Amino acid sequence: MRYEIKNGKNKTYYFKNELKEFGCQFKKTGKYSGYWYLNTDDQFLANRLQAYCLKKGLTFLILESSYSRNAHYRSDFFANNKPIIKNGKPYYRCVYCGRLFQKNQITIDHLYPIHKVKNSSFRNINRELLKKFDIEDINDCKNLVAACSSCNKRKSKKTGLWLIRGYLGKYPLFWKIAYYVLILSLCLGIFIMLFN
Repeated sequence: MRYEIKNGKNKTYYFKNELKEFGCQFKKTGKYSGYWYLNTDDQFLANRLQAYCLKKGLTFLILESSYSRNAHYRSDFFANNKPIIKNGKPYYRCVYCGRLFQKNQITIDHLYPIHKVKNSSFRNINRELLKKFDIEDINDCKNLVAACSSCNKRKSKKTGLWLIRGYLGKYPLFWKIAYYVLILSLCLGIFIMLFN
C-alpha cells in the first residue's frame, strides 16, 4: 500500500525529521513543493503514521497500489502480446487508428485511464466497472493497449467512444472489416458519382 503525507493545517516541512524516522521519502514536485510518501504492507506502521499526521494537522492519503501506474506495465504488455511480423520486422498496431508502428515508436496506454480510478470523484463506480471486466489491477494486460503517441495524447484520460475504439481495435478482424467497409464505401461513392 502507498501512503502520502501532504500539507494540511500545518506544513510537512516542520515535521520532516519525524517523517524520515517513519521511513517516509520526499517527492519533489516543484521548486518549493512536494509531498512525503511511504510504501509499506506493515499495517501497524501505517496506523501509527496516520495517527501522527492527524495529531500534527497533516493530510494523510491512502493510495491503493492496484490503481497506480507501475514501473513494468510496458514490459508486461510486450511479454503478453506478440507483434505483427511484416517484412521481417516486428510491428504493433495502434488500437485507435489502426496504423502499424515499430516497438520503439509505440506507446502503451491504459485503456481505462488511471485518473478515472485514482483521482476521479466517481472512482468507486469506475473501480466497480473495472471489476465487471475482471480487471483487479489497473496495470492488468486486459487494460493495456498499443497506441501511437498522437492517439494516446488525444485520448488522454477520456473514456466513452475511446473505450469502444480501443476494445474493438485490439482484434485484427475489426481492422479487416473496417478496411473492407472503407473500400466498399469508396466504390459506392464513385459508382454514384459516375451514374448520376
